[in-house]
Amino acid sequence: MPDRSTSIPPDGSDLDLLADRGFILTRWFVWILLGAFTLLGGAATILSWYFQMDVSVKGDGVMSPAARHRVKPTVTGIVREVHVKSGAAVRTGDRLVSLDDREWKSQLQTVDEEIAIVSNRIARLQSRLHSARRTSGCRRSGRGVRHRGAGRGPDA
Repeated sequence: MPDRSTSIPPDGSDLDLLADRGFILTRWFVWILLGAFTLLGGAATILSWYFQMDVSVKGDGVMSPAARHRVKPTVTGIVREVHVKSGAAVRTGDRLVSLDDREWKSQLQTVDEEIAIVSNRIARLQSRLHSARRTSGCRRSGRGVRHRGAGRGPDA
């Protein structure tokens, strides 16, 4: 007689897997795990929508700028203060540095003094010219300066 433990009955009554208690527990366990992972994934998605996380990656490499621009000053001088940090983005018209203006102020004072001296000299010369005209009796005509009595005749 054949061994019944290794043979398959022709009607399949002993092999009803859906009725097997071990298979039902395994199936429920898989569904519970699938539901738990779905809930955790949904919660992670919702939380990532509201919260941000900084991600940093360490590595070796070389960074190079996309474009380089030469900065050329219109005046020279000693830098007193730097207003931007190295590598910062700047726009046209931004103040980059402040120069020491003591030399410029000194030159401005010298020029102001020279202007005052020349102005005084002009005033003195105009005064001398005015007094010379009064004392010599010169008068202006359309053709130039004419002295009194000049060109009136022999006894003028």
